[in-house]
Amino acid sequence: MFLLGKNLISYLGLSFSNIVKNMTIRQRIATFILIAVVFSMLIMGFIRIKIMSEHLSNERDSKIEVTIDLAAMSLSDPLWNYNELGVMTSCDALFQDKEVGLVIVTTNLQEMYRKHNEGPIYLAEDLIMAERKIFKDEKVLGTVTIGFTKYYLENRLRQEAITDLIIMVITLLILWGLIHYIALLVTKPIYALSIGTEEIAKGNLEKRLPIEHEDEIGKLAQKF
Repeated sequence: MFLLGKNLISYLGLSFSNIVKNMTIRQRIATFILIAVVFSMLIMGFIRIKIMSEHLSNERDSKIEVTIDLAAMSLSDPLWNYNELGVMTSCDALFQDKEVGLVIVTTNLQEMYRKHNEGPIYLAEDLIMAERKIFKDEKVLGTVTIGFTKYYLENRLRQEAITDLIIMVITLLILWGLIHYIALLVTKPIYALSIGTEEIAKGNLEKRLPIEHEDEIGKLAQKF
């Protein structure tokens, strides 16, 4: 497998080298600059998504901690008084948060409340579970368990990645046009020099090479 991968890389490298040999200078300039830009943008995009993923994960973890703590506090009195309606009211209020997919409240004796939202984003295996003990005057009355769906975090990251991809494509299209224009300006005197030397090679010794700039190409034309 390693040898196959090595041969494939060698083949691709050789093919790319052959393609480059047949390119004009303008095409080479545009291609290499574009490759450098694409590579840089991919690295920056990856770093940005990674940083955002960590930030959103930390934000979600903080939200889970706050929600489960508040739920345990709000259920303390209803459980102490064995108020089933109060327990139900407090638990139903948790589902106003669309990320909450499951709530279970158990006492030391039995399960007092259980509700699981339906839908593909609330599957049990896709939930992040958090559990807290419910206290009253330092006495454990039971536990509350809340399941949070991963869907909204993953969806936001997916949307950010798609947005970055669209921006990258638009940027590359704009850069492609600018690079070609700049490459044309750079290679125009080279092309003129090529045409002039071809005329001289054919015997037209009266031909004069255009010298518009005092750069390397202008000095080459002057020396020729």
